[in-house]
Amino acid sequence: MFDRYIDENPKLLDGVSNTETAVGFILGMFVSFDVHLFFDPSRPVKEKQEGEDDMFVYCRDMVTRFMLSLAYDVCEEEGDAEGLRALRRVMVSYFLAKSKKQDSKYASFTLIDLVVELVGSERTRRRMD
Repeated sequence: MFDRYIDENPKLLDGVSNTETAVGFILGMFVSFDVHLFFDPSRPVKEKQEGEDDMFVYCRDMVTRFMLSLAYDVCEEEGDAEGLRALRRVMVSYFLAKSKKQDSKYASFTLIDLVVELVGSERTRRRMD
């Protein structure tokens, strides 16, 4: 994916000289390959485009999974209970998107866990944090 982006945009790499420009470069690569870090309901669902073979789609899915695992690692390391709850909500839609019939048992169980946590008492929610 990175090599393909470099081939399509050879001049962009020349402008990378520090951390800020490197992050901008990587985020630009993600956007160009339809890997979005935030949900936007106004963005239409993109169908497979010309030149996107199965390996490319697989690579894009792996990048998405890698970003989610990095987010989980950071939240766990910092003890960020709110971040972990947010990631669990993201995972419900992620699991549902992986199934054509949208009948993922993992999505159901994760959603049930979220509901149980939200309807718990204030003391229970503090204990879960």
